[in-house]
Amino acid sequence: MWVNMQAPHFGVPERIMHSRSDLYQIGLVIVALCRLTYQPLTIVRPAQGGRPRELVGEQYSRTLNRLVERCLRTRPEDRISVRELREALRREKDNGRSSSRDPHGMLLFPTMWIYER
Repeated sequence: MWVNMQAPHFGVPERIMHSRSDLYQIGLVIVALCRLTYQPLTIVRPAQGGRPRELVGEQYSRTLNRLVERCLRTRPEDRISVRELREALRREKDNGRSSSRDPHGMLLFPTMWIYER
């Protein structure tokens, strides 16, 4: 008997896991952490006709919001790659950019190199 252990608000839109499915979930985790919610899909998928909004919040950098948007694209092949995400985060940190609420800059994901192909 197979049991789905996936939390419903952290699921990917594709039925078959793709090499970039983890990136969608990384985007959901970032949204959940920035918005302090257990249900990031309610933010990612607003009601029909809802106005577009910054996914992680306006208090965070435009760069972080754009990176998360690229992680959360519906089609896996349209999502950012692990390498692109890591490099963009590194550039953001190296450039010294930070939001007013985060004086130390954005966190990197140093262990993501194991997913690169």
